Amino acid sequence: MNKKISTKDLTTIALLTALSVVFKFFSINVGDTRRYSFILLPIMISGIFYGPLAGAITGGLGDIIGILVLPQGIFHPGFTLTAILTGFSSGIISKKISNTNIKNNNLVTSLACSIFNFLIVGLFLNTIWLSQLTGASYWPLLISRIIKSIIEMAMNWLLLYLIFPKLNKIIVK
Repeated sequence: MNKKISTKDLTTIALLTALSVVFKFFSINVGDTRRYSFILLPIMISGIFYGPLAGAITGGLGDIIGILVLPQGIFHPGFTLTAILTGFSSGIISKKISNTNIKNNNLVTSLACSIFNFLIVGLFLNTIWLSQLTGASYWPLLISRIIKSIIEMAMNWLLLYLIFPKLNKIIVK
């Protein structure tokens, strides 16, 4: 498959990457192991609308540029891997759902991406990385992060669901 990417698409993906970096400045840190943010939202949008590869690139570049622009603590490649998986999995989930006959595609896609990325990828993988960095035991750390992940997932899902129709009109033109 030899699909060429348009200049508009490339520009939008670059803007989503930059937006992910900008959202890092507006994160709310609660203790050493919890941070509330919308950093993953542009990464999920990139994956949903432009596919798994674009989502993975947005996630990887967004995380690396974010570390260079606003370093917070020690760099750990695991967090970059989590960002890459977030974009990639959003693209895969979106493609799988769009190939079905589900009536409310926007709701199901935004909810499935949010649940998978925040409660599966983010909660479990980021807890591993935080456990490695802080030396804290995995299970107590995981349990302490469950509520945080549910709140962050709900915030990001709601925002993604609300802007999904507008993005459909702008991006899918």
